[in-house]
Amino acid sequence: MNEDRLRRMARQQGLRLQKARTRDWRNPAYGTYRLVDENNIIVAYNPANGYGLSLEDVADALAEEVKAAVAIAKMTAAAAIFSEAVR
Repeated sequence: MNEDRLRRMARQQGLRLQKARTRDWRNPAYGTYRLVDENNIIVAYNPANGYGLSLEDVADALAEEVKAAVAIAKMTAAAAIFSEAVR
């Protein structure tokens, strides 16, 4: 996937894709990414340097976010059905 598509996917999930700003190719963070939420809390990154994700890693992290959101939605729907049945 390309960077623009991942940025759109992240935006749809309420996240932002940030690229490391370093211009020194010797820096381990050079050319890598991280995901942050709307409060600038880092959601997915490499703890060694604060960035460290390849585009493939970002795609995997976004897919996991979608799976988690779907699971939460299913649990919420099941809880609503259960609460209605109990009444």
